[in-house]
Amino acid sequence: MDDAEDGLIKVNSNWYQVKDQAAIYVLEEGKYTAGNFADVKEYGAEVRLYDISNDKETSVDIIVVKR
Repeated sequence: MDDAEDGLIKVNSNWYQVKDQAAIYVLEEGKYTAGNFADVKEYGAEVRLYDISNDKETSVDIIVVKR
């Protein structure tokens, strides 16, 4: 991850819109715990972004942050 601002994440020079109700998980030692956007900013060197909704928006529904 290159940068993160409220509602936006930059990966490989591309900005991604994050939904207001996006689920954020922190992966640590093979276990997932619920997280928040502050975790993305603090541990966000490695992130996975998922858009799983059927809406016509290209925006992030789930974020997994490796700690």
